[in-house]
Amino acid sequence: KQLFINKIRGPFERGEYIKWVLKKPYGYAGDFKYIEDIYENNPKTIGFDRLFDNYTMMSAISIAVRNRKNDFKRMITEYVSARQNCALRIMDLASGPCREIYEIFIENKHQYNNVIFDCYDGDVHSIEFSKERLSGYKNVNFFVENAARIAFRKNVNALIDKKYDIIYSTGLFDYFEERIAFRLIQNLKKLLNPGGVLMISDVRDRYSNPSLYFMEWVGDWPLVYRNDEDFRNLFISAGFEEGDLSPMYEQQGILQYIRAFTK
Repeated sequence: KQLFINKIRGPFERGEYIKWVLKKPYGYAGDFKYIEDIYENNPKTIGFDRLFDNYTMMSAISIAVRNRKNDFKRMITEYVSARQNCALRIMDLASGPCREIYEIFIENKHQYNNVIFDCYDGDVHSIEFSKERLSGYKNVNFFVENAARIAFRKNVNALIDKKYDIIYSTGLFDYFEERIAFRLIQNLKKLLNPGGVLMISDVRDRYSNPSLYFMEWVGDWPLVYRNDEDFRNLFISAGFEEGDLSPMYEQQGILQYIRAFTK
């Protein structure tokens, strides 16, 4: 099978984006720079390479990533808008380029005067990029922290001594198998205030993703796929009741989200 994949991959190794994903300069495929490139959706290459970069940016999974950013911006804004006079704290776990926070501030900064964002990422390059991007905003903090360490910490409140009104993560769970995903949700639940919400995105089953073979065969970019029931069961196993869960879907149906509310 690998020989077959290598034979297919060869002709596709053109353009900036595919080369970047295959090279994995930060050690993994969906790094902050590549996700930021998807958000920018503005290839700079020319000629034949530009055809490959255009195709990559127009692929279903790239569109889904841009849709996901907008969906999470909307969900965060709805929560904050309903609590205008409240001091709120939000955790962005595996924060990447923090594009949604940047856009939130640009579009409606005054609505977030009472909101603190704590951005956690295990990649110091990601933290440095986002810290520079958001350097003008005093209500954003950055922490270099590995999500797996959060998942398996027995006393997570000793590791993170803050409580949150929103904890959200986009893309992280696409890489975590059941055991670590369950443990992470279980520990994140302990960091929520009453009335808080945990908002997680995940890819659905493999064949809901039209870009599956392009990602795996060309980009060497496998994900952990879950059907809707398996995703829901992660939250129930971690201590949420089914009535606490509000499932939603990215408009193409490639990604699923769950908002899990605490009482």
